Amino acid sequence: TKWDYKIDAVEGVAIGNTWAAVATKFDIRIFDFSGSEQHCICFDRAFLAMAAFEDILAVAYSASLPLA
Repeated sequence: TKWDYKIDAVEGVAIGNTWAAVATKFDIRIFDFSGSEQHCICFDRAFLAMAAFEDILAVAYSASLPLA
């Protein structure tokens, strides 16, 4: 199945068993494989990295507030 979703400035992608997570500077959107957005997680800290394993998503972010 092919699907589209417009997201500006993608900073990271991680794939789990049944979902895909896409990170931008201050949020992570989780989609199921049919293309439906399941969750949107907003951060007040800057995203650094993420990794997925089965149904687990690990996210690293900056502990300090952004300067700009």
